[in-house]
Amino acid sequence: MRIGPYELEAELGRGGMGAVYRGRDAHGRVVAVKVVTATGDLEAALRFQREVAAVRRLEHPGVVPVLDAGVEAGRPWLTMPLVPGPSLAARLRTGGPLPWREAAGLVARVARAVAHAHARGVLHRDLKASNVLLGADGPVLVDFGLARSLTPEGSLAGLTRTGQVAGTPGFMAPEQARGDTGAIGPATDVHGLGALLFEALCGRAPFVGASALEVLEAVVTVPAEAPSRVAPPGAEVPAALDALCLACLAKDPAARPASAEAVAVSLERVAAARGDARAPGLGAGAR
Repeated sequence: MRIGPYELEAELGRGGMGAVYRGRDAHGRVVAVKVVTATGDLEAALRFQREVAAVRRLEHPGVVPVLDAGVEAGRPWLTMPLVPGPSLAARLRTGGPLPWREAAGLVARVARAVAHAHARGVLHRDLKASNVLLGADGPVLVDFGLARSLTPEGSLAGLTRTGQVAGTPGFMAPEQARGDTGAIGPATDVHGLGALLFEALCGRAPFVGASALEVLEAVVTVPAEAPSRVAPPGAEVPAALDALCLACLAKDPAARPASAEAVAVSLERVAAARGDARAPGLGAGAR
């Protein structure tokens, strides 16, 4: 099977709107090829356009770049370097939650990539373990299909209407769950980093329920639990990491750490701390 100039060799994964294949071009270069699986899917096509536009603005080792893009028989496609490692979600499924120091270091590197995206005016809006690949040189962030441009003031460009819910229910911020697009900004991705940290430590999303509606209700109204209360028996989660995670998951965006960079700095301090990381200044106050 071919798409554009690429021969598709094997399917690597599939989601609600598309599939990812191992592909090879005429020169033998191996790449990952992401393809919309249904023709005429306007929402999927728009997500692809946003992803290509967003990622092409970024130059960071923690973000997988877009190499090529096009449309074949009505199906948009894009190519990226093939990351040989699994997703963090796959790693958590097979190996369980990460040790706290490893989790802190990994999410710190993702936070650095998110901070770069924010500096280039891009908001990710869908941070979770399945969108983090474990490459040979560290974690890399993928799937900017929900990305939006930021204004210089840090709000979403061109989006002021309410009622537009976009994201993954168990991981999204309260302002996303409410469809309050006017409140969505960099603090929304700070919440996403907290959700990613919780998932790395506990093996699940910070908010769960019997249905998507129940999960969204919890996102908006139920305080997040400390990771130390949810992590597997015997797993250590230092107080500073608990505090930072809960600060990121605050319902009020203004109560969260000031930036993705601030989250990265705090996580790096926790990961580098000796003992149980209860040293002062490693918790939520990184503003």
